[in-house]
Amino acid sequence: EQSGKSLWRGWDDERIVFDSMLKLPFEVFLALRYLRPKRTFVSVITLISTAGVMLGVAVLIVVISVMSGFDRQLREKILGFKPHLIIVGGGPMADYPDLISVITSNRQVKGVAPYVMGQVMVQSQPDDRAPTYLCPVVRGVNPDPELEGKVSVLPASIVAGTFDVTGNRILVGQELAAGMKLKVGDILSIYSAVDFRRMDDIRKRIRAKQEIDDAFLPTDFEISGIFDVGYYEYNDYFIVCSLANAQDLSGLEDEVQGLAVTLVDQGLAEQVREELQPSLRPGLRITTWEAENSDLLDALMVEKKMMFYLLFF
Repeated sequence: EQSGKSLWRGWDDERIVFDSMLKLPFEVFLALRYLRPKRTFVSVITLISTAGVMLGVAVLIVVISVMSGFDRQLREKILGFKPHLIIVGGGPMADYPDLISVITSNRQVKGVAPYVMGQVMVQSQPDDRAPTYLCPVVRGVNPDPELEGKVSVLPASIVAGTFDVTGNRILVGQELAAGMKLKVGDILSIYSAVDFRRMDDIRKRIRAKQEIDDAFLPTDFEISGIFDVGYYEYNDYFIVCSLANAQDLSGLEDEVQGLAVTLVDQGLAEQVREELQPSLRPGLRITTWEAENSDLLDALMVEKKMMFYLLFF
């Protein structure tokens, strides 16, 4: 009889617990039903299993979040100095003002700027040591910081000096300045492709024993600012001057090499390219930033997927 009463009392307790659990949401009821064994409050094996699943899911979420954040930050650093779209032709572009008006008619276009880039050789002019030489790339930009700010982060990335490319003033990257021991106010001599053609012409005339009536001198520029766009290769490889100076260094008169286009949404680069291509004259092509950096982005995506699969298993 006592055994039967004890059994009945146990069933009654179970019924009370069961009735109270039925009032909970289904997910909580199901979790508590299998988390709480019959004899003890919580099983050690249940705790270990639950903690293992929680830890595995937490690690997976954290790692994927870190990889996604790194991917987004890398894209921002790349696009801070490079445009979303680049429009180039088979040669120098003389009708770029008309092209700019056509491109800006697209509602996804944020800004358009002509650009000139070319490799040069630079020579420092120190007073207390031997000069150093380097072969960076010079890039011509709009001297107006407000207009340039629509297509790049360069005006907001000056860490020393000011954004001033008027006259014979230039900007250099932080890593390039450190490597050549340059500071604001120093003079940098630039030998361009046009200068080397002149040197070759002088050499040929000397060999032919012709009279030389002109002298060759490089162009001197004053460093007005040092920039840091957050990407080592850009800081170490680029010199920035005005568009007019870049045209002179490249041997271009009123022509440019192409147009740099920034968009409201960088993810729509391919869509905007397809929309703009039919409206351009034959011979012009549009390249997206994703196509130019496909190797780096593909490697990052493969690494992200492999981390997901390995941590999932």
